[in-house]
Amino acid sequence: MKFRTKLIALGSLAAGLAASLILGTFFSYRGTERRSAEIPLMSALRTGTMREIAFYGAGGEILLRAGENRDWNIILDGRPFPAERGKVERFIEILDRSLISRPVTERRELWPVFEVQEENTRRIRLSGDAGMAVLILGKDGTDGSGQYIRFTGEDGVLLVSEDFLYYAEQTPAYWSELRLFPRTVEGRNITSLAVRSGSSDPGYRLIRERGSDGVRWAAEGSSARIRQDRADAMAVAVAGAAGTAFAAAPENVDTGLEAPGVEISFTTSDLKTYRILIGRPADAEHWYCAAVEGETRLPYVYLYSSYGLSRMARTLGELTAD
Repeated sequence: MKFRTKLIALGSLAAGLAASLILGTFFSYRGTERRSAEIPLMSALRTGTMREIAFYGAGGEILLRAGENRDWNIILDGRPFPAERGKVERFIEILDRSLISRPVTERRELWPVFEVQEENTRRIRLSGDAGMAVLILGKDGTDGSGQYIRFTGEDGVLLVSEDFLYYAEQTPAYWSELRLFPRTVEGRNITSLAVRSGSSDPGYRLIRERGSDGVRWAAEGSSARIRQDRADAMAVAVAGAAGTAFAAAPENVDTGLEAPGVEISFTTSDLKTYRILIGRPADAEHWYCAAVEGETRLPYVYLYSSYGLSRMARTLGELTAD
């Protein structure tokens, strides 16, 4: 009797251990799968120490390189130009928060199904203090849940939660910081604004005056009645002046900036003075444009649209017409 009781007890213990092993294996797999889905995509590279980002897409290579004080540069014709830091930081934030949705396959023969084969040229190269990684960008997930990618040198295809292809297909102009003046310069802070078309044109100068009816724009030395809404709109356009692209090699082009066709200068409430020089048309759509602060030429030449120029350089007649 005692022997039979012991046998039943041992059998129950063995069954319990077997069940525990089976359940443990199952839940361990699920736990591992869940944990792998929560691993940050770029944890090994540490995005906080990113030094260089290269995009390879339809437009060829776009290279971004970290500068000083958290600034970023876009490299054009081998030269650094200011990049729009906010856009670069948003992309890095995406890398930081992107999670591996799930491993899809380790089988190389299935790479074409997800468009992550070696001949795919849509890539992002990331370089930092901790090393380098290259992502091959595949197609979007069928249910809109993300995008397939593969790291070069790895067999595994992954489905990630963000669409990196959007960034890989942007133009250099998208990444460029094309504002001529600091973002702290605003139209409401402009106290005087002068426009001159060519060296023989005396031009005109608008000043903000305080009168009995508040602060208003007036034409210096003229009794012309200025339309306040139009002068305000012009001041906003001047303060936010932005080119459409950098002229990467202006020394190879006749920019016309030595004898500019239009000069716009303005003073802000903190007593800083800025000047914009507009050269001759580079083509039917753009102008070469350079910004000048005081008498020191900034080292960048911008392509500037004729439409943008028309908003900044209205004639006095346009500002007074009913």
